[in-house]
Amino acid sequence: MSGAVIRSLALPAGFYFDLCTDHRSFYIVNASTGNVYQVNPLMGANIRLVCNVADITVGVSTDGRSIFESGTDITRIEQFKLNTGTLLKSIGAFGFAPGWIHFDGRYLWVIDTTNIIVQQVDAKTGTIVRSIQYGGSSCAGIFRDDRSLWIVNNNIAAVSQISIRSGATIRSIPLPSFFILGIIIDDRSIFFLGLTEGNPFLIQMSL
Repeated sequence: MSGAVIRSLALPAGFYFDLCTDHRSFYIVNASTGNVYQVNPLMGANIRLVCNVADITVGVSTDGRSIFESGTDITRIEQFKLNTGTLLKSIGAFGFAPGWIHFDGRYLWVIDTTNIIVQQVDAKTGTIVRSIQYGGSSCAGIFRDDRSLWIVNNNIAAVSQISIRSGATIRSIPLPSFFILGIIIDDRSIFFLGLTEGNPFLIQMSL
């Protein structure tokens, strides 16, 4: 059944806002320390400390070699080398605070927490290509697949599937009652970070 919780895995103590994947492992960033951890998606256990990005991080995404991160206290997205934490470049000097992000190989899909829209950004130039309304005020995660954007919308307690072409909402899947952050989609499942009573965990739900 779509939206059914398949499993929940406790994560090591920390304050995490987002997660991303290179299709082998998950990566999470401790928002208060900037430590990037590689996580086993089957066990929830940290495999290793990958690097430190020395920033207060909200959104993260990866291309397998580097990690992109954003924080609502800055108006740009920074790209770091994954294994060393070396800053490779800063992308954009936006007139908005970037929140959760997803990199699809060419574009960064960015939650604009100032104007409450999704910005499609050329990762090479930092140019905003277009803006998409998503109809929510409390977005806490974004993921792009071949045809859709998936957005965590905590104010309606649902993840919304949005057409990239038209911006129309295709469907909404109810979320569990606790606070949800971040999102990863695979062929059959949705993965989130959950937080209840200060304890972080990884949730897998049916798609």
